[in-house]
Amino acid sequence: MDSHILHNYVLKNDNSWTNLKDDINNVPDNRKLHWIHLYRESIDTQKFLYESGVDEVIIDRLTDPETRPRVTVFPDGILINIRAVNTCIDSESHEMLSMRMFVQENKIISTSLKHLHVLDEITEIINSNYAPNSISDFVSYIIELITDRIEAYISEERDKVYELEAGDIKEDQPHKQAIISDIRRSLIGFERYLSPQNDVLAKLLNPKISLFNNDDKIAVNECLNNTRRYLEEISSVNTRCHILKDDMHSISNDKINRNMYMLSIVAAVFLPLSFLTGLFCSNVGGIPWAEHPKGFTYFSIILGVFLIAQIFLLRLSKRF
Repeated sequence: MDSHILHNYVLKNDNSWTNLKDDINNVPDNRKLHWIHLYRESIDTQKFLYESGVDEVIIDRLTDPETRPRVTVFPDGILINIRAVNTCIDSESHEMLSMRMFVQENKIISTSLKHLHVLDEITEIINSNYAPNSISDFVSYIIELITDRIEAYISEERDKVYELEAGDIKEDQPHKQAIISDIRRSLIGFERYLSPQNDVLAKLLNPKISLFNNDDKIAVNECLNNTRRYLEEISSVNTRCHILKDDMHSISNDKINRNMYMLSIVAAVFLPLSFLTGLFCSNVGGIPWAEHPKGFTYFSIILGVFLIAQIFLLRLSKRF
């Protein structure tokens, strides 16, 4: 199969799917649907789209390096751009990958940058007894597969917060703060794409867009409800992360304040003693007991009495 063609399937009128691989020129006439998936960054992809007679605006949308979820209606089809969870081992799941589909009467041209889990799953479905038998089924299947996979990753972030809440937040605070930062960073990534994706699903259910039959509308509407639930879950987990971090800051500040208070008490106790010690150690004439054999003993007793008196007064005033 050519490097720019990742999948090439045809749904015949007898509802059987055929894998054409790289055979682009011999697409059978007795078909209900032709699905071809292309590697977005390949130069041959743009060339193929031009040769297929696709409008330049649509080609730009299908190959644009960075876009957000959106749906656009053209005279000859509907362009759908949605985001799927990044399941690559060397990538973050919240860096959601774009899948673009240009849906026509009996043809779907889709593109993506990296390999998407939904591609493997849709090909498995095509080769099973539950294969989609119309464009409506096919598009709704893809939307369902993408939406259902998101839940596991959001639940994973939520469970991390549960574990932090169940544990002792006083222990190993730097490590836990790093975990919270990672969770919030992940949630921001999901929210960035799920919010406009929610609008995409709502627009696809608009009566003016007659893409889905009644059964598939119900399925897509369920995906819309799930996406809204994911956004609510993200907001809830984000709020709990804020609360956890505030609690950690509060505990940390209390600890710092206690330490500073104890240092202030120590300074208050020893500052007068340091003053007396410095005064009596001045190397000038007239220092009391400078020549007395027990002068140091008397001075030490005075310092001890002074220290005990200070501690007594501090305890009496409930300073510590």
